[in-house]
Amino acid sequence: MATYAFSSLSAGGSADFTRLQDAEKVKILEPRTITEIYHVGIGISPSFVRIYMKEPEDVERFTSYKTGISIGANYGYITGADSPYFDPTWEYFAIKGIIPVFGAYNPSSRTITPRLNIEGRKYRVTWLSLSREALERMPVAALKKLAADVQRAKIVTKGGVQLIPVPSDLRAYTPISSVYSFLEEVETILKEKKGGSSK
Repeated sequence: MATYAFSSLSAGGSADFTRLQDAEKVKILEPRTITEIYHVGIGISPSFVRIYMKEPEDVERFTSYKTGISIGANYGYITGADSPYFDPTWEYFAIKGIIPVFGAYNPSSRTITPRLNIEGRKYRVTWLSLSREALERMPVAALKKLAADVQRAKIVTKGGVQLIPVPSDLRAYTPISSVYSFLEEVETILKEKKGGSSK
């Protein structure tokens, strides 16, 4: 998908938090629309460099009990030993409006150029609406398929345990915590349609 190189860092040097972009100034890990989601692995080189992340730009990640990460801290980072450059294990989901920033620290005694290898897939998605009117207009067969597909979805936490603001253009759609309410609504409508004529 993309590679990113930080500026060269001398021994003990650091690169401040920044958005990732390529040579043409195209933003990396920033989907253009709410119907795109990037599912990627991020590999790190050299293996000892420390990569720090905030998502969104003012919320630290990879911390449990510490807050206020400073680049160079001995906690709250990932290295290439955790996620190798050519075989990334650091999994990340990017959605529009929640923009990550990355910083780097060189703990070694030599000058290095930290690099990220970002590879994965871009998905086109349809966000679920809780509108009862929209659900009532759907044919019974479509409702049954929708309920079956939603039930198979694996529910995961996006980002971490810290609360993050929901981008304004996503507020009209179903938050992940409402999936079960959505299924209950679908099942209620299916019961109401049972015995009647299918639309």
